[in-house]
Amino acid sequence: MSSTTTTKSKQSSAILLIGDNLSRKQNLVSFIDAVLTGKTADGFIDSTPVVAAQSSPTRSIRSNDNTQLNVVNYPESFCTSQNTRTEDVLAWFQQSTTTLTIDAFVVLLDPSQSAISAGTTSALETLSSVFPRNIRKNVFFLFITTDPSGTASINTESIQGIPSWLPPDNILLFEDLVALRTNVLSRIQSKQGTAASLRQSFARKYGYGVDDLKLLLGSIDQLVVQSYDMRHLYTRASQIESEIYGYVGESSGTALVSEQLQKINALISEYCLIVQSPDFLTHVELVSSLIRGSSERGVSGMNTHVKKLSDTRSVIQVLESSGEKFPKGFVVY
Repeated sequence: MSSTTTTKSKQSSAILLIGDNLSRKQNLVSFIDAVLTGKTADGFIDSTPVVAAQSSPTRSIRSNDNTQLNVVNYPESFCTSQNTRTEDVLAWFQQSTTTLTIDAFVVLLDPSQSAISAGTTSALETLSSVFPRNIRKNVFFLFITTDPSGTASINTESIQGIPSWLPPDNILLFEDLVALRTNVLSRIQSKQGTAASLRQSFARKYGYGVDDLKLLLGSIDQLVVQSYDMRHLYTRASQIESEIYGYVGESSGTALVSEQLQKINALISEYCLIVQSPDFLTHVELVSSLIRGSSERGVSGMNTHVKKLSDTRSVIQVLESSGEKFPKGFVVY
């Protein structure tokens, strides 16, 4: 998994939690909330973990850096049945969520299991049918351990059913910090060790968990944006193109202030993570030409964007020359 960067490409991201264990999902969301809002290990122990309301599958978390993470709970019933239809999943997205884009499909698993369930495999296959573009690079397997000893591990070779296409860096072991918190509080109450030493041990594991989560979210920040409705991506890409033209079009000046340069950087970063499929190639070439022209006119700070757009164009050309052509249901925008 790639290391996280200090500058985020996305101001808002969404992850879809997949699995048949609701409490495992809720505990992870509680930990994510604690980390993004800056809660310390002691603060996490001394406060009641926040549990999302069941009335909505989406939990929106506003981070201390003012970015937003939407955590969407994929129905457990979709992960236990092999008969879930594509139409059922699409209807659920449209009727039960307000989330039009997904940045990562995070499958929560038990490290003690010997095989990936047929329901989980079926869920990923169905989601692959719902989302027009290839989602494989957006899939993560998180094995969540509740073993307080800290000796848990995962042997991917001994677990049957892990997809061969899943990148090794996308297979991760996380500790259930909410379960560990409960264990620590119980041991403190029953005086199985001093409170100070138990808290210190928890703080160490909490720190490891924070680091692992930040690495995961940093990787997700760099992933291609997925949507079950390509029209949404076409519309957003068109909006970004118009905004970029407003900043660096031929009628604009060459002396941009810092705030404008930061905005352009944010727009191009977002754009490059939207347009990575062959249907966007012509538009990417036009935006590349616009940015290159502005650089030649003396607009500062454009060279980095020229390279980023060129790299994106190369990725699209590779996709175009491979088996991946246009996404299912694409339209010309």
